[in-house]
Amino acid sequence: MSDFFYRVKTFFSEKARAFIKFFRDPAVRREYLKYFAVGAATTVIDFAAMAVIIFAAKPESFGNNILNAVFNVPKDPPLAPAAFTVVLATGVGFLLSFVFNYLMSVFFVYKYGAIGWSKRGFAKFAIFAFAALLISIGVEYIGYDLLGVNLWLVKIFISIMIFLFNYFTRKKYIFNIELIIDEEKTIRM
Repeated sequence: MSDFFYRVKTFFSEKARAFIKFFRDPAVRREYLKYFAVGAATTVIDFAAMAVIIFAAKPESFGNNILNAVFNVPKDPPLAPAAFTVVLATGVGFLLSFVFNYLMSVFFVYKYGAIGWSKRGFAKFAIFAFAALLISIGVEYIGYDLLGVNLWLVKIFISIMIFLFNYFTRKKYIFNIELIIDEEKTIRM
């Protein structure tokens, strides 16, 4: 059994060293900071769209004050937003933030952003974004609907998880100059 723990420890130690080495490069740090800024703006767009839709569906549940839709989402019927409303709000927030994030990724964040400004780049971006949406909806359903956790706490958790998922999938599979150089590594569409 100790051999197993040694292998696990070694595996994570190697990954941690590679992760730290990855961020020593100033260009990578700058790109990551840009991605972080765009990710924060994307999260604000997503959260705002969700708050507006949840509020618009039942303003009386929030005392006709939209800020209550952000800070105090009721969980108990009849004041709680309908599951359809939450899913609709998640979808609209996703679409708005998707368009914003795609444009910012192509034109601002990544050094080789122009790689993503193509049908293939957009298709890959959309596929990974759709995967992130499915993860978001699944975690939101488990956290909010099944476990009864505050909707916004669930959204914050999802945002952190999806932030990391998006950065590394986009960096590796979309905005990566090596994919242009080495066609064997390219994901076929």
